[in-house]
Amino acid sequence: MIHGASYDFSGSWIYLIKKHYCLCCGSVLERKKREVIVNSASEEAKNYDFFCVDSYLKGNIKFVTFYFRCPSCSTIYEVKELKKLEKERKKKEHR
Repeated sequence: MIHGASYDFSGSWIYLIKKHYCLCCGSVLERKKREVIVNSASEEAKNYDFFCVDSYLKGNIKFVTFYFRCPSCSTIYEVKELKKLEKERKKKEHR
């Protein structure tokens, strides 16, 4: 039984919806969703943030995160990583 859910967009929905391209091969990346259920009393819980606004989530919590995957070369980009790489790429192009 799930007692709550936590969604991490790592930014905004707009970033998740727009097209992104693989930095290795140039193909359009696919947005994927990752769901993990973690009990707040488990050993695995130390790797997750159970705080929600001003309360602490307890029990079985579903953590939902997003990432991007290249269909051509199977490279996987976490959202924060992709943002950083795209930002660095833009800086290089403007020089």
